[in-house]
Amino acid sequence: MRKTGRCIAILAALGAASTAVLSANITGILEQAQSAYNERANPSRVREAIVLWQEILQTEPVHYEALWRLAKAHWWLGDHSAEPEQKPIFEKAMEYGQKAAELYPDGVEGRYWYGVSVGRYVETLGPFNLSKLSLARTVKTEMETVLKLDPQHAGARHVLSVVYRKVPGKPFAFGSKKKALKYAEEAVELDPASLRYRIGLAEVLIALKRKDKARAALQEVLVMPPHPEYGPESIEEKDRASKLLQEI
Repeated sequence: MRKTGRCIAILAALGAASTAVLSANITGILEQAQSAYNERANPSRVREAIVLWQEILQTEPVHYEALWRLAKAHWWLGDHSAEPEQKPIFEKAMEYGQKAAELYPDGVEGRYWYGVSVGRYVETLGPFNLSKLSLARTVKTEMETVLKLDPQHAGARHVLSVVYRKVPGKPFAFGSKKKALKYAEEAVELDPASLRYRIGLAEVLIALKRKDKARAALQEVLVMPPHPEYGPESIEEKDRASKLLQEI
């Protein structure tokens, strides 16, 4: 009996040690992946991050953080790929995002990046139709859920603004320039350092034919410092603001 008890204790200790080592390994891989993603101005570093997050899933297929970060990384990669290559990349982003959202329904990151990925996938599908409307409703639902979970989420408001601006209005669909403006203004108010959200506000103002206010918003983007969390994107957004100013 004593020997049996000792064996059980030894096995339990070995199991605990193995779990601790595995956890430490995953933590290390997460740090390596994030370090690579932080250098995303170089697309090859994003691909390295993707490989590392996928490595975690080989060990732990239901790792929430790895799943939503894979969705985010594929969204970024798709956004920086040639148009013919975008659709399958956004499909992978959707796949990872949906798995994260299903694994942890109350997780903000999973739902947010699932919705964002669906939104970018929709934009690869061509002219607006019922299929695109259904997917747009999915984006809307995910962002509304994010706001229920985190009422101060500026990103969800920005995405809702884009959806309401791009989707046709009544009687065909639920689009609304008025709601688009409301969400765009709220996104800027919650994160005034975001160049992307200010461009989103300018795009709504352009759609509403308020070009003077749109110009003012875009000119603000040109003189804003890079966003502390989104340095590479800030450079791109200044270029985008400059092009929009030339068009209006």
